[in-house]
Amino acid sequence: QDMIQTLNKPSKDTGLVTLKIKKDTVTKTGLTLVITDYNEPDYGWGPGYEVLQLVNNEQWIPVTSKIPMVFNEIAYVLDENSQWEYEIDWTNFYGELEPGKYKIKKTIYDCGNIDLYSEEFEIK
Repeated sequence: QDMIQTLNKPSKDTGLVTLKIKKDTVTKTGLTLVITDYNEPDYGWGPGYEVLQLVNNEQWIPVTSKIPMVFNEIAYVLDENSQWEYEIDWTNFYGELEPGKYKIKKTIYDCGNIDLYSEEFEIK
């Protein structure tokens, strides 16, 4: 019984992870997301993401992609500061984003899917 409970318990702490937008990188077609993960070992980070838009100042909804969002299953290695600077160009999926407030969602796996969100950014 104890063995089953241990296997179903997340092995890492999402509180040790931040998703921040690198200063002065936001454009209508992309940005640089700085992922910091102090877990040992880290979660293992791939290129998958989704853009969410704030609607009516109350609800975050996914922006509709023009094509299916398919990503190569690549794991990126974090640098000596436990970070990965991910330069996202969403032109193929979303084109140019309209003015508004947005977040990036990344889904990680640890005994189930866990959604993590970047800080808010604005397209003017």
